[in-house]
Amino acid sequence: MLPEFKKNHVKAEEVKGVGDRAILTFPGYGMVQLIAFKGSSVLMVQLMMSGATEDKEKVLVQKLTLKALVKL
Repeated sequence: MLPEFKKNHVKAEEVKGVGDRAILTFPGYGMVQLIAFKGSSVLMVQLMMSGATEDKEKVLVQKLTLKALVKL
């Protein structure tokens, strides 16, 4: 998935410590997505935070995703 995001000029990076594997993307328009894989499950959390810094978006979306992964 990571190469596909980059091929389509979407800023993307791998995130450690969230599920078995996770990819963070910044599609634009104040949007941030975290796609996390845990076992056979895939969870995508998407936030729209107009005006927030990327660092703030990263922290919040990771916290929310970690809380949701506990439920899987």
